[in-house]
Amino acid sequence: MEEIEEEEFDINKAFNINDYTMPINNFPDPFITCTFVHDDLIFVNLFQTYSLTHCHFFYVPSTKVTTRYTQVQLDSNNKNFPYKCFYSQESNEIFSFYRQCQSFRVPVFEVENDMNTGKKDFIYEKIHDKDLGQMFLINGVALIARCSSQILFFKLQVDEFTKHQHWTNYQNIETRGFLYFIKGNKRIQITTDTQIFFYLVNPKTFEATLENVMFNFMNCSQMMFGSKQQYCVTFKTN
Repeated sequence: MEEIEEEEFDINKAFNINDYTMPINNFPDPFITCTFVHDDLIFVNLFQTYSLTHCHFFYVPSTKVTTRYTQVQLDSNNKNFPYKCFYSQESNEIFSFYRQCQSFRVPVFEVENDMNTGKKDFIYEKIHDKDLGQMFLINGVALIARCSSQILFFKLQVDEFTKHQHWTNYQNIETRGFLYFIKGNKRIQITTDTQIFFYLVNPKTFEATLENVMFNFMNCSQMMFGSKQQYCVTFKTN
């Protein structure tokens, strides 16, 4: 028990954050997400609902050191939260996405890389006007996210006038279902109540093309294939 207490890192205590944040009814998602950059560097971001404040920082577990603690006031309501964050080796950046489509791109200056040259501490933008749900990052480049009635595809593109990169919605699939993607695969699956759709993702353009459709005779809510496409696991939520 003492060893656990010694290894714990209390975020509230470290940054003087109170405990006013309350859970949102019917949402099991937390108000905090994290992702590993490498074994000894973690990116953490969280949302304080009472003040609508986004916070993020980097944490080194071996030394318990935190760096680049940042706070940003968001233009949103208190039903918002960070849904997921990813580390992209391709751009050496953290991509963080909120349910209400706010996005943060945070360069990882802690990892020396030529791509860090000239970058700001972070870039904040709103990428869409719909609430986002389940999402995956493909090859560190393309974001695929589920909304209430569509599957949305985003990737960073350079604005021809400003010469700055922005997340651009380049493809939509008019299907409502559960997404699945595993790193190393070139397919995504969309599982609906009646059908399961298999899409091939072009490795250069990241556009998805329908490859196959099967009847959902198992009435499963998710189907998962491994990267070698030899085994499949299905399950159904209660």
